[in-house]
Amino acid sequence: MSRSRVRTLGRRLSYWLALQSLFGLLIVCGAIYAATSYAFKNHQIEELNKKKALIGHFASEARNSSDEAMLRHKLSDFMVGHSDFGLSVRSSEGAAFFEVLLPTTSLSVILCARHSMTIRSIYAK
Repeated sequence: MSRSRVRTLGRRLSYWLALQSLFGLLIVCGAIYAATSYAFKNHQIEELNKKKALIGHFASEARNSSDEAMLRHKLSDFMVGHSDFGLSVRSSEGAAFFEVLLPTTSLSVILCARHSMTIRSIYAK
């Protein structure tokens, strides 16, 4: 028997331990990735819901005071700090009241587009 074909018990146990370690680390890394992804998605949805509530509040204030210019101004101010956020507010007839499109070159477009929100019929004359 040649020396290259001899498999000692120590070598076989070492390979088996390395294989088990690799699979164990893959499972741990997969679990960490899944938990982190889940937390980030939940956080993003929560933030979008907060923004939706704020925009709804702006619209209800404008509806009560019948001031379209104030609503446009508040929405424009809101969009200043949100370059990766698209917003489309439509009237009850379906016409665009206020619209800012998402930039097509941004990577965050993919994330924001998945959870796009539309506020419909909040501002009606």
